[in-house]
Amino acid sequence: MVARRNPDSGAIETLEVLWFSTRLLRSDLVDIPVEAELRTAG
Repeated sequence: MVARRNPDSGAIETLEVLWFSTRLLRSDLVDIPVEAELRTAG
């Protein structure tokens, strides 16, 4: 997982899950537990 933080506010702007193509070709299912506090911007 990669998170992009805003350098001014420190807020996380983007959260990405990176996968390898071989995992996608095998069709393995993976559960990734993610805990987040989400709210609208502004």
